[in-house]
Amino acid sequence: MVSPSAPTATDYTLTTNRDGSIVRWNPCAPIHYAVNAALAADPAGALADTQAAIAKVAAASGLTFAYDGSTTVVPTRAWLDGGGSASSTLVIAWAAPGSQAGDSDLFGADADGEGGWTESGVSKDGQTWTWQIKRGFVVVDPAGAAGYAPGFGAGQSRGVLLMHELGHAVGLGHVDNQRDVMFPVITSSSRAQWGPGDLAGLTRVGKTAGCIS
Repeated sequence: MVSPSAPTATDYTLTTNRDGSIVRWNPCAPIHYAVNAALAADPAGALADTQAAIAKVAAASGLTFAYDGSTTVVPTRAWLDGGGSASSTLVIAWAAPGSQAGDSDLFGADADGEGGWTESGVSKDGQTWTWQIKRGFVVVDPAGAAGYAPGFGAGQSRGVLLMHELGHAVGLGHVDNQRDVMFPVITSSSRAQWGPGDLAGLTRVGKTAGCIS
């Protein structure tokens, strides 16, 4: 067996626009979020873990989050494209994969959770564009995540799942180093603690990257 290499600060991936700018939220404006935990096995615990995971993202990135309360919104492709009337720009919801009412069609194959974003750009001259994330989401499959332990313990915990998907929602991609939260598979050796690569990536999409105006 080959031991995994030690994590480094280069273990992160980001998405860039055609002009080379990094896909990210505007760190100089609060990200309003709402939670739909009605289908979680323990809604109160799921909400508490979500808010704790949000706090971990905020502490590492410098992004600010404002909790708008509970919601009945379930993120879907139509919602992500600007449909619906939700005022919150980030929604975390427990929902089954699918296309029926109450389902989310944002899940990847065999995914227990999924996180992501959509961005839009503005231009004053039609040539130079300024881009930023406008809506983000996390969806958790109640059935797929049923075996995850509540809290932020080692292994398959709900906390590390939420941290991972929220990492996607603020712009991080998967990495190859399994000691980082953004490793694509949550295993018995996973830890609900940002690795150096995670922290470097969160810095690149966070407050120190500067305002988007």
